This record gives sequence, structure tokens and C-alpha cells, in this order.
Amino acid sequence: MRQCGSIVLHYRFFFHQSIQHLNGFGKLIARYESVFAFGKCVERCFFFYQLLVLQCFSIKAVIAGQVPVPVIVHNAFVLRIGGKKQATNRKKSQGCLHKKFVTLTDLKIQLIQRNSSIHCNYFTFKTTKLFTMPANLSQRIKSIQQQLSVPQSGVFDITTANALCSVMKINGGTSLTTKTKAIQRGVGVTDDGIIGPITVSRIEALLQPKLPAIPAGASMAVSIASLQLIINAEVSSKEAYTAKYQSPVWPGGDSGVTIGIGFDIGYCSRQDFMNAWSAHLSQQHLDMLLNVLGKKGAACKQIIPSLKVIKVSYDTAVQVFYQHTLPACARDVRRIYPGVQKLPPDTQGALLSLLYNRGPLINDSDRRKEMKALIPLVAAGDIKGVAAQLRSMKRLWTEIKQNGVIIQKGMKGLIIRREQEAVLAENGSFNILPENIVTV
Repeated sequence: MRQCGSIVLHYRFFFHQSIQHLNGFGKLIARYESVFAFGKCVERCFFFYQLLVLQCFSIKAVIAGQVPVPVIVHNAFVLRIGGKKQATNRKKSQGCLHKKFVTLTDLKIQLIQRNSSIHCNYFTFKTTKLFTMPANLSQRIKSIQQQLSVPQSGVFDITTANALCSVMKINGGTSLTTKTKAIQRGVGVTDDGIIGPITVSRIEALLQPKLPAIPAGASMAVSIASLQLIINAEVSSKEAYTAKYQSPVWPGGDSGVTIGIGFDIGYCSRQDFMNAWSAHLSQQHLDMLLNVLGKKGAACKQIIPSLKVIKVSYDTAVQVFYQHTLPACARDVRRIYPGVQKLPPDTQGALLSLLYNRGPLINDSDRRKEMKALIPLVAAGDIKGVAAQLRSMKRLWTEIKQNGVIIQKGMKGLIIRREQEAVLAENGSFNILPENIVTV
């Protein structure tokens, strides 16, 4: 048994009754031996199987001397095409197969339902992509359906697609075809709408609720989406980096002088700084930056103009980001928040983004209240609690006025970043493809 593609069939009919009688027909349940397209037999199907989900998409009746009239069918009937064998008997109340066949150029097909014989000049319909699953795929789909807690029919139906879209947090539209294509795009395969071995294999990989083993030297398993969040929040894009961030900057607030992709000199040791940058900067530029090592806050604003002679290319910034900054930050996250490696990759990545931005300092001050409150939440695996604390931090960058005077300057960028991290954290799932996970 194989998957059948989408085929447009054209049949010539003869009138017996009014075209209005076509209203009321619905999903087609068909047994057939031959498939005809444009008046030619394109495939012989001697295995004579039953199509369970053949469905009308468009039916037009062309009446002599009149404009084509669209006809929608709703009820069920049984269709026999080109058969030389007598069809199995069915109760007429369910619709029965009638033995009636003429020629390829002048097909006469009789449709029987409740003793009504209906014929029209032209009858065009389009089949769905999938009819009957091969036995091996059917078993695999049953396993997928079991994991999704939906009826185990062995057919990739609309219920299965809905459940999978929910797991993947995607909107696949309203039809089975659009949902299938959306799922295929989500798992990184060609969106042809065919549920074959490749698509099934990718869905199976998605539904494996386990993280890859963290190798020696790595600290966390984060999602690619979370790494992209960090890069977007720090420098936006290569073009933006080239225009704004090639030279050292001071982002404001409690930050120190920052170079590359968010490498904050105010919060690193001399050794960490040299490990990351000694191979990329001249000794003169290294010395200039070492002079501002550990400085934070508004004092850095006065220093920035003297550092504009230092230039770090985007490629160098990315290299340092992946080889030094990110792994060092991941070690801090693992040290400060025990159990973080057991959280979903998106949630781990949200915490990595947080520390990348705010640094690893934990104390009892009001500004670090939420950072400290995260410790037991991470240990307990409470991803909703983690998201709540990330959102609570927005208070630190919300503009506050007193008697018309700004006493706390607003920082919209950080408010947006905390919200993005919170959304990532609370929607974290172990149902993620291996290639979308990075160990750092």
C-alpha cells in the first residue's frame, strides 16, 4: 500500500435528474480499480482497497447553455470506477456500489443513495493527499498517537495533526493539508503534505522527551532560539553591529564598558578578559581596556570617547561569543542555579540570556531580589515560577516619575528582553529536535 498524491479527476456523466440532487452528498467512501485523469487511465490499482478519507474539495456541474454552477457535496455515497468485478453488497441506506461502466472517453457512472440515481455532464473533484497508510507507517503513527494521547487509528488524521500542532505551539490553519505542511516546516522537512517515512521520523525525534547528554567541558543544553535571542538583544544584526558596536560602548545602567557581542568588561576578571581577547587585539588596545576593567555604571560614560579607536569586526565578535563568552556564562549559570541542566532547552537558554545580560552577581539587595529568588525555582523545575521572576525584574527598568521628575529612567530594550526570556522559559518543552539544541 502506498501514499496517493493529489489528483484531479474529470468524468463525463449523463443527466437523469436535476443537479440540485447533488446537494447533500459528502465525504466519498470509494472502492476503485482504475484512476483516470484527463480521459486517460494513469494507474491500475488491482489491490482494490478502500479510500477512507477521500474528500470532495470542489465540484462543478456544467449545464449546456449555462454558466458553470459550483456544487458542494455533504453526505456520503459510494463510487465505482471502471470495475469489472461486482462490488461488495452494502445496504442501500448506506449507499451501494452499482456495476455500471462504459468507455474511457464516455464514462457513465451511476451514484446510488436512498434509491436516487443522479448523473451530470461533468464532475470534477480533487482527492486529499493521504488515503491508506502502509502497514509499517501505520504502526509508527499509532505510537505517535499514543504519545499524543489521541485515538490510535494508525492514520495521520486531523485529530493527530491538532495534537501535534499543540505540542509544537504552531497554528497550522484549519485543514489537514495545511496543518500537515505546517508540521513539516516545523520539523524541517519539505512541506509537500505527504506523511511518509521522513516526516514520521522527524516527528518521532521531536516527541522523544529527553535531552542529549552534556559532554565533558559543557554546562548546559540550550535551544538555538535562545542563542538567537541573545545575539538579537545584544547587537540586533551584523549590519547593526557594524554601524554601532564595532567600538566599545556603554549600554547604560549598571553595565561596564562592553565590546563585541555583549562582553562586559565591568564584570570579568583579568584572566577571563585576556583569554578571550588577547589573540584578537593589539597590546595597546588590550592595555586601554584593562585600565577600565571592573568599572561599572555612569563613570564608564566619560571613558567611551577615548576607546573609539578600538575596532572589533563582527566575525571576531562572533568567534569570541561562541568560544569564550558563552561557555563562561554557561558555567556561571550552572554554578549559581543548580539543576538548571534538567530544565527544557528553551528555559535553560532564557536563564543563560539573563546572566549574559545582568552578570552572575547574587546578593540580598533589592536589585538582585529576583535573581536570588530564581535559585529554588530552578532547583524545583518550576518553569512558570522562573518566567514570573523574569517578568518581575521589569520593575528595575520601568520609568518612574515623582512630582513630574523622572527618578528612574526607563529602558525599553531591557523590558522587552525580559519578556522574551519569560515567554521562552514558560513555553519550554522537551519535545525539541536534537539539531535545535546546542550544548555550551
